[in-house]
Amino acid sequence: MIDSTWYTRLTDVPVRQAAGGIVVRWQDDQLWVALTIEHEPERDITALPKGGVEAGESVFQAAVREVEEETGLQHIHLLQAEPLTVEERYGFGKGIWICCTWFVFVTNELKGRQPESKHTLMWTPINSLPEMFWPGERNILRENAKFIIRQAAVSTRPEFWRIPGHRS
Repeated sequence: MIDSTWYTRLTDVPVRQAAGGIVVRWQDDQLWVALTIEHEPERDITALPKGGVEAGESVFQAAVREVEEETGLQHIHLLQAEPLTVEERYGFGKGIWICCTWFVFVTNELKGRQPESKHTLMWTPINSLPEMFWPGERNILRENAKFIIRQAAVSTRPEFWRIPGHRS
């Protein structure tokens, strides 16, 4: 069971830099967020797309790569230049301490290419989140929902999609 003890560092374990993406899209005047279902032998894990930063990669590059790998979405656009937040917690098994930098993206894609074999893309309304494996990720979405909705509302302007530096 994942509880608050996973978010308080009590042991000296290696630190792993990670990055993730909160990807949203509008449908029927409602903002939806992309989650992944990771199919594990013991259970399916519902979470935000994220993963470790690889050598020579920035946290932003890692976030984009992880979103693409775990959701299959290929046309995501950064909503703000700076990260939304950094979440710290133990990794599964408590053998590492993870520092995950979260970025917010918007897309028009409903589904992309087939994601990694053990992941399935799932869209859910941001104001009606399911239970998630990592409570901290659900809290990030709940605590920042109004801000994310305001930022995403800007993305409906046609000129947003032409901003230099945004992926298309």
